[in-house]
Amino acid sequence: MSDEQTIERTPHPLIPFDLRKQSEVDGVSVEDLAAIAGIPVEPELSRNDPVSVAGKSILQEADEIAGQSRSRYYGHPFTNHQRIADIWNVIAEHYIKTPLTPRVVALMMIGLKLAREVNAKQRDNLVDIAGYVKCVDMIDEHIEKASNGV
Repeated sequence: MSDEQTIERTPHPLIPFDLRKQSEVDGVSVEDLAAIAGIPVEPELSRNDPVSVAGKSILQEADEIAGQSRSRYYGHPFTNHQRIADIWNVIAEHYIKTPLTPRVVALMMIGLKLAREVNAKQRDNLVDIAGYVKCVDMIDEHIEKASNGV
């Protein structure tokens, strides 16, 4: 696969159509359907475009996503990554000796995105890597404040 090619996304197997390609379903907008289902809708960005999106660098985009919009949906990165760690620790309890921490989860997500980037060069991977680096920083800051009683 060349750097120019992208992987075609397939619809969810339980949904008979791809909502990303629909503007409405049975006369109801996709945004309204998402709101009814409680699914947050973010503006569609051409995240695979190697040129900056809306004049933003990869780091600017990642800072906005990790710092504001994701926190609004999922809570502080420490809390969200602790939740992920708790789930992964149950799944992997027979395979790991030391429980995963929120910081380790964020580092593992960086590893996942690096593995994807090696396979298929995508702007989205780089934005997400930078976003997870920001999450590590926010997690470290949270731990530092908590250790200082703040």
